Amino acid sequence: MALLPALAFGGRAAYGWVNDQLDTPISTRSEPVNVKVATGESAEDIALDLKSKNLIRDVLVFEQYARITGARSRFQAGDYVLNRKMSMRAIVDALQHGRPDQVSITIPEGYTAQKVAELVASSKLGTADQYLAAVKDPKWNNDFLSTRPAGANLEGYLFPDTYALDRESTPQDLVKAQLDRFGEVFTAPLRDQAKQAAAGRPAESVENIVILASLVERETNRSADRPKACSVYYNRLRQGMPLQVDATILYALGVWKKDVTFDDLKVDSPYNTYTRTGLPPGPIANPGEAAIKACLAPGQTNFLFYFTDQNGVTHFEATQAEFEADKQKYGVSGS
Repeated sequence: MALLPALAFGGRAAYGWVNDQLDTPISTRSEPVNVKVATGESAEDIALDLKSKNLIRDVLVFEQYARITGARSRFQAGDYVLNRKMSMRAIVDALQHGRPDQVSITIPEGYTAQKVAELVASSKLGTADQYLAAVKDPKWNNDFLSTRPAGANLEGYLFPDTYALDRESTPQDLVKAQLDRFGEVFTAPLRDQAKQAAAGRPAESVENIVILASLVERETNRSADRPKACSVYYNRLRQGMPLQVDATILYALGVWKKDVTFDDLKVDSPYNTYTRTGLPPGPIANPGEAAIKACLAPGQTNFLFYFTDQNGVTHFEATQAEFEADKQKYGVSGS
């Protein structure tokens, strides 16, 4: 559609400003938001709701655009999943022609396939078993899956994000959306980058980067700590030291809890990184973009140890003596 004349808005704003409101999304990131349009709701009421949910910037621009285009008489009542990455024009269009019967599911970073399956069951997209069956289905053939071991499931590649799906969608549809999103984030250029040695790491397969990123995701809380944590893993791998990552113990046990006990460390599993050296045989969770990129560029450090204190701050040390001293200083016990 042609740009709206500024005069249509009573001289309130300049021509360029109006079109900026119409064409520039609130966010450059995908941020789905649930919106309900009631039967008989006015364009003003809809606009106020959209503004309160930070989907549009200006109520008057929305109202006038809906009036001038004739959209306000075509808005459909129903439940929608809109997105802060949508422009105002796209939102107006969606409220006329979109499929209002949708469900939104948010998958946090660091969740395992099992934890995602629980979310699927609670969202009514399907059962947990159906989701896990889709995760194990050998049919998936995305390029980035080519370095997985034969018979491996999709753990690590089920990208964490918020997904808006039609209510008749299946767990298979969600898995496809997660794999598609993984490919959008871990792009072909980044996969080529992984194959080249970088500061702090050797050339790697996609699988190894995802394994390392899954450890980082489960073990750290802050973006600044992620490259450092990955550098610890690489430093230990180079020296033939066991990684000693508590999160791998929990994965081996199939439990979701905060602390690992000394008895837990005795679990007989290839995922026990206390009793075995090298990487675990597969990812232990589904990492987000920051963790993946941290392992593509971990940097060079001399850190061999880290721990997280009671305030959630991660501390890094180069020697066992420093490690023990810092744990005592911050009142942390255990390995």
